[in-house]
Amino acid sequence: MHGSADAAVRAVVEGRARAGENYACLGLPSPEQRKRWRLSPPPHQDGWADAYLHRRDCAQAGSTGAMVSGEEALAALAGPDVTVLCPVCRPDTVLKDRR
Repeated sequence: MHGSADAAVRAVVEGRARAGENYACLGLPSPEQRKRWRLSPPPHQDGWADAYLHRRDCAQAGSTGAMVSGEEALAALAGPDVTVLCPVCRPDTVLKDRR
């Protein structure tokens, strides 16, 4: 039973939840709380990047930019815009397992 609960949690977090299923008993964080990454504007001295990707609590990001989910962060890294990984908080150390 424990394995199926883990699979249900992964399904909800990854956006693969089945319609009509009630996942309230799992105690999952809200969608806003699952947004663990921040896409912020690049520093003024960096003229070639479109955005920087930070962990939620990175002091380099401050409070500017948008909070995004792991899937959105990976999409930003794979997209046409130049997104740079923050060299201070190193979000790639966590995201590398999600690719």
